[in-house]
Amino acid sequence: MRGKARIEFCKRGHLMAETRVFCSNGTSAGCGKCNRDLKTLSARKRRAEDPVKFGKYQKQYYCANRARILGVHHAYRKANKGKISDYGKRYQERNKERAYRAMLKRRYGISLEAYNLLLARQGGVCAICHGEQINNKQFAVDHDHVDGTVRGLLCHHCNVAIGSFQDSPTIVESALRYLKQFSQLRLVNE
Repeated sequence: MRGKARIEFCKRGHLMAETRVFCSNGTSAGCGKCNRDLKTLSARKRRAEDPVKFGKYQKQYYCANRARILGVHHAYRKANKGKISDYGKRYQERNKERAYRAMLKRRYGISLEAYNLLLARQGGVCAICHGEQINNKQFAVDHDHVDGTVRGLLCHHCNVAIGSFQDSPTIVESALRYLKQFSQLRLVNE
């Protein structure tokens, strides 16, 4: 019996040779799978008993271990860049409306319902050129870059033009004078 290795299983049937974990002093702490399951179960129980207290604990833990946690996250993201990117693309394909709703809320602070209401007020056309949507693309949400106030919905061309003019009425007026001057010169030359 001395020469044979003993095969051990934990109470739940996991092979201990594969799952055994050890404490820092070298003694066995038992089955790793069972320990992880117990920690998860214990955390769920604590969260259910007192969600506010559990939230405070999580925040304290994060603050105390922020550098380590972020290091692990950054390492994972760096090692799995393609996998994360592919997942994001697949998610957006499957959840176009949900992703669009989230983007509207995150960037502009408006809901999809507010977007649709604004579009209806504009008659379903661009606020500047009165053109319709091209290739079923959404209109761009034009907003004040200083305070974030939504001004209206613009087609791609008008949105790029407003951005190129740096939201400056002075530059827009100058461009208008330039175009009028060029138009008058063309009429004189004809």
